[in-house]
Amino acid sequence: MASSKIFESWTFSLPIPEPFLQTLIENGLNKASSEEGYTSRYNLMQQGKQSTLHGPVLRAVLTLVELMETDTDGALGVQKNDMGELQFYCGEFKKKNNEDRMVVVYNPKNGKFKVCESGAGIHRHMPALRSGQSDGKYLICMLEYASLNIDGPLFDTEFFDNFTILRAQYKNNWPDMDLALKAAFICCDNIYRRVENANALVTDGLPVDRNSLASGNAPILTPQAIAGGEYAPTEVTSGRFEILSVNRITANSKPIGSLGSKYCMNVELTEEEKARVPQISPNYHVSEEVQDILEMIHNTPMRTFMTRGDSGTGKTIDVAILANALGLPYYFLTCSEGTDEMDLVSTMIPNTNDKVKSEPPPFPDYEEFMMDPSTVLSEYTGTYEEDVDINHAFEKLMRQIYKIGYQNCKDQKDFVLVESDLIKACRRPAVFELQEPAVIGKPGTLVKLNGLLDDCASITLADGEIVHRNPDTVIVLTTNTDYKGCKDMNESILSRMCMVFDKKELTPEQMKKRAMVKTGCKDEIMLLKMAETVEKIRKYCRNERIRGGVCGYREYESWVWAYMVTGDVLKAAKSTILSKAASDREYREEIYDNCIKVSYSEVLEAA
Repeated sequence: MASSKIFESWTFSLPIPEPFLQTLIENGLNKASSEEGYTSRYNLMQQGKQSTLHGPVLRAVLTLVELMETDTDGALGVQKNDMGELQFYCGEFKKKNNEDRMVVVYNPKNGKFKVCESGAGIHRHMPALRSGQSDGKYLICMLEYASLNIDGPLFDTEFFDNFTILRAQYKNNWPDMDLALKAAFICCDNIYRRVENANALVTDGLPVDRNSLASGNAPILTPQAIAGGEYAPTEVTSGRFEILSVNRITANSKPIGSLGSKYCMNVELTEEEKARVPQISPNYHVSEEVQDILEMIHNTPMRTFMTRGDSGTGKTIDVAILANALGLPYYFLTCSEGTDEMDLVSTMIPNTNDKVKSEPPPFPDYEEFMMDPSTVLSEYTGTYEEDVDINHAFEKLMRQIYKIGYQNCKDQKDFVLVESDLIKACRRPAVFELQEPAVIGKPGTLVKLNGLLDDCASITLADGEIVHRNPDTVIVLTTNTDYKGCKDMNESILSRMCMVFDKKELTPEQMKKRAMVKTGCKDEIMLLKMAETVEKIRKYCRNERIRGGVCGYREYESWVWAYMVTGDVLKAAKSTILSKAASDREYREEIYDNCIKVSYSEVLEAA
């Protein structure tokens, strides 16, 4: 008899989901197997060792796979504290043929679950763990998710490996059911043994609080706890939460490497375009705003966005991450007070090109091209491509002839048209960032872009050419909000932004984590203390109305670099954060005495 409600004897009589049931029937097998290699390494039985397929465990596996592979309504995430320690595993699962969601929170330290069924206007207990009511699938989902979370304390290699096999089989429509069935037996045995023998397995066990489930009724997750953010996830690994409020203050939802190729547009790029795709560490975290933009691009025709916020809050790196995730080249233009319409679009300049006109090789005849397209193409491009597709070869040949002719025409003109990076980004799929448009001095300059941002998505160049924006080109405006020189954004531009995001100041914990990635410094205690000092300076300047300076993440990162080189935190502060916090010397001395000296009094005493 099992000691937990999750694996009571009646749960083993529940039906096995497809395609496993049909495989058992076709092969004349039953739900129990004594075959070698079909049991978990946690199965320590000396005699009669066997594993048993468990319906709720397999249904939980399929629920997780569907959520991870098909964006089925639901979400998975974790809540971490300020020290980065995992507090709770969080999940939302949409019930079949029902708009309601089952919300589950699992505490890995004490094995307690909190569960509710929630939806429009309803909030109630999960049905009891009894035959005919609830088979415990959603609770098992959280145990399995905990076993798959590589950064968590309950990660298990055996379950992860076999779950990965089942996920691949599902994705490819179950091509090898013998392999899938073996993985299913091991997954069932793994979860069962780690729950039932949790005390003996110590760190390898899956803790489940028997007392809280003794009656079959899991403790309810109250509306007050949800509304208060008590279980708000700080990292989202799959799907989108609708009931649990995501802690957006933490901003770092998931590493960019976890996005995989989900959002990649798979555009065939030229070598020059490939060089413009930002290269970003897979460990760099993707902000909630970027995830929202990626979802909009993936599921809607939205292509124009704006991000506002203080300097150093990550606006530009967000756009670079966006380009990386989409697999598109990244272009940008930084505005100034004197930026005008010609800077944004194109201008005519005198032709100073002294190049001698290059003549293309003789145009090949039809038979010559059809017999050997690789050789003909190599005469024009200089590169021999063996077994090249004839349609692809013809397309490249025409493109190269056009390029040579266009260049020759340009070289013969008295004036040539120079396109801005915005126009280059509009001709082919790309991500374009217009930086600091709020500082432009001439009113109405940005109105020139209205046609490009409209549904018609076109603009006229100085030579009369009409350029249509590629439907996959993404335009992002990034600007500060309250810095000196910033002006209100033109309403016609604002109305053409599909979404506008306001970036909040980074918290000390966020600054610490970002600095660890960018500088490689591992002294978390010192990094956090330095970040808290920067926060203290910001608040002090705000309260005392000290203007004419800046103190944000960029200054903090410079301080960290200087500290790593000099080893003197106070000396490094004077030339990095203090020198830029205020332009007046008296204010700087005031900031040093009230914010920096008090934070590092022990350093001064030691000196």
